[in-house]
Amino acid sequence: MNRVLGMNWDFFNKPGEQGWYAVLICYDPQEGVFPSAGYWDGQKWDRKAVSGFGGKRDTELEAKALAYEHDPDT
Repeated sequence: MNRVLGMNWDFFNKPGEQGWYAVLICYDPQEGVFPSAGYWDGQKWDRKAVSGFGGKRDTELEAKALAYEHDPDT
């Protein structure tokens, strides 16, 4: 895990419960990652290329804001 501004990004595990999470997306390793929000349904993410996840929030907007607050590239 990478400690970033008080939030842990988890690159190896899966979330323990369903919901909206701050996520890092990586479509191409040469381009790096970008922050976003992803929904974990208990089995899979609602989008492809989730490379890591952080904190859980109640809404997509809140999860995305959290991801941007803890963007490892800033």
